[in-house]
Amino acid sequence: MISYSAASNLLGSYVDPVFGKVSGSFYAIPNLESLNNNLGTNPVADSIVLSLAYDGYYGDLNTTQSVSVYEMEENITQNTVYYSSQNFAYNNEALGSLIFTPNPHDSLTIGGVLEVPQLRIKLNNTLANRILNASSTTLGSDAAFNSFFKGIYLKAADITSSGRGAILYFSLQTIGSGITIYFHNSSASGLSLNLIFNSNSASVNHFDHDYTGTVVAQKLNNPSDTVYAQCMGGVKTFIDFPYLRNLVASGNVAINKAELLVYVSDNSNSLYPPPANMVLYYLDANGVEQSLPDYSVSTFQVPMTNGNLYDFVLDDFVQKVLTGNITSYGLHLVPALGIASANRVIIGGGKSPVNPMKLAITYTKL
Repeated sequence: MISYSAASNLLGSYVDPVFGKVSGSFYAIPNLESLNNNLGTNPVADSIVLSLAYDGYYGDLNTTQSVSVYEMEENITQNTVYYSSQNFAYNNEALGSLIFTPNPHDSLTIGGVLEVPQLRIKLNNTLANRILNASSTTLGSDAAFNSFFKGIYLKAADITSSGRGAILYFSLQTIGSGITIYFHNSSASGLSLNLIFNSNSASVNHFDHDYTGTVVAQKLNNPSDTVYAQCMGGVKTFIDFPYLRNLVASGNVAINKAELLVYVSDNSNSLYPPPANMVLYYLDANGVEQSLPDYSVSTFQVPMTNGNLYDFVLDDFVQKVLTGNITSYGLHLVPALGIASANRVIIGGGKSPVNPMKLAITYTKL
């Protein structure tokens, strides 16, 4: 899954009773808030704090989590395709760590000012002093600074108990996120230098899944009437219609309406709600996901309705398959915005005894 500059950066760990262990970490490169940094004579760090503005969560907020921050040793560049399975080199001595219970709902008072809900992690002053004593050239451009300080990697310790833990969403390019160095110099105190995450900052989400001993692992090896789809580069549902072209065995037909009806099979666990929207792709001869002709860029996400149904209109797709204008090697059903959220869904398959997935077609013989 392509994982560059997602709308939210995901951090944390949880153990899903059906899907197993899920972990989210991310790499991010801060830039200088200002390129005119006159730090005065003999600047010395008082403290340095990484702040991350909350943007949502998925799972159990009552579980204590442990997060560590590391310094990257490998560059990430803008406009480069990176995937959620990729790893980048980092120094394994933590810049800072925090054990906390997530609280994405309550605002914080910082320096007498009420600020948005955020996670704040105190970092090592060694990094702060290194930045404060960098050359004017280093602090004079983002390119020079990014070469000097390649960025940070945030990783959470694994949660091991089923039904515990959460994936936390953070918005880096918003008020409440950044790195602040508090310092004094020979003539003044109470000074600060701000590093920010903006549109010129690169970030990459990294995801890990462990299906060992899970229901999903059993189903992967022995497919059944229940199927699964998951965000964060997890499992997806493969769908095929092997007898679809039998419709034109005795002559051409015109498709009046074609709907793929996908029903949520199990929506009983309130900690793990299904995705609000799902996306369907067809596969070409190389197994590459292609957009369906029935949906534009702005409408490719299909919302859940009636609390359990994703209704995909496939009139154009089915017609083009029947006329030979599209050769489909199956379909992939995946959650929308899977790079920036953690939802998963359990779906009734084609032979499910209750609300089976089905392709409903109305057509006219020509």
